[in-house]
Amino acid sequence: MSEAFLNCGNARLEAAAKTWATRNGFETSPRRARSSAQKWGGNY
Repeated sequence: MSEAFLNCGNARLEAAAKTWATRNGFETSPRRARSSAQKWGGNY
């Protein structure tokens, strides 16, 4: 679930996913484009 939130377009969900990843020993890296799989928090 965290992976889906990382580039979903919602800043709060992205921040929560980054925090979860860090606390659980995962690394994240920025992507140039947002994921097209999931979108939350807007009209897409």
